[in-house]
Amino acid sequence: MLGFIGDFPAAMVARRSKAPVPAAPSKRLSIAKKSGNVKNKASVPTSATPPRVKTRRNKNADPPELEPRKPSSRGKKAVENQADKSDQGHTSKRGCKKAKKHPEGKSSHPGENHRKNVKSTALKRVPSRDLEIELWKTGFHRVIGVDEAGRGPLAGPVVAAACIIPEDVDIQGIDDSKKLTAEKREQLYSQITSTPGVRFSICVVDAPRIDEINILQATMEAMETCVEELTGNGRDHPPYILIDGNRIPGGLSGKHARSVVKGDAESHVIAAASILAKVTRDRLMEDYDKRWPLYGFKDHKGYGTASHTAALLKHGPCDIHRRSFAPLRNLILDM
Repeated sequence: MLGFIGDFPAAMVARRSKAPVPAAPSKRLSIAKKSGNVKNKASVPTSATPPRVKTRRNKNADPPELEPRKPSSRGKKAVENQADKSDQGHTSKRGCKKAKKHPEGKSSHPGENHRKNVKSTALKRVPSRDLEIELWKTGFHRVIGVDEAGRGPLAGPVVAAACIIPEDVDIQGIDDSKKLTAEKREQLYSQITSTPGVRFSICVVDAPRIDEINILQATMEAMETCVEELTGNGRDHPPYILIDGNRIPGGLSGKHARSVVKGDAESHVIAAASILAKVTRDRLMEDYDKRWPLYGFKDHKGYGTASHTAALLKHGPCDIHRRSFAPLRNLILDM
């Protein structure tokens, strides 16, 4: 506080000097100075206000009758206007027509459906060509997208596909194969494979090979094979490879390659490869269903559904089942 003395008024500074302190008033009397007179509080009468008397209300007594309040003409008009507005759509101060409620609770606002469509379109995200554009700018004229299908099923092959879509080719509707219907995938498969300038390669690794080297190595092998078939030597103009997932196959590690997590939802060319791989595998499983109809491959495509598991328990595995997978390995040990 001493550091701020220079900022205080002179009167306040003077109070901080060691002047004699006046004696405190006596505690026997409560002193109140008013117009120079001194009065004793004990002499003030205490019965100035009457004491409060508590009264009990008879619960059985009828409540007092109150006359109903007559609404004013102004309030009556406001109620009528509010009723009119609730019956039909009305226009607000801004000139926007408010929604009219149907008996079913649906809104009949003229712009309601349009707003819903705009919102759903804005939220929907499709794979872009941003990664390809960046690589084209750096001199890589061939960008390969690689993806696989069928790592998780208990039966059937794993399929990998590699695809190149030139810069001047625009195929609308390409998306992650898992987000598309079977009909839409077939349509895009035909469009991708028949478009001039588009190059692709597909590799299939069957169940015995999967049991021999495990599913991860079989997937990497399928990816390497289809990329090698698509690029050839590629010494003059080496391509850049975009691979779906979080790892690069060993045979492609020395090349220009990059793994893209959830690449089939991010990259246009990877999504195209996912469609090629998925459609190819689904067609194979439909053919297998004709040969082994007891398992229902046409419906579940080899995945471990309840119906597939029940068929395995009843009939045992067939030639395309992956015996190295835990459910089948345990089943074979029990048989």
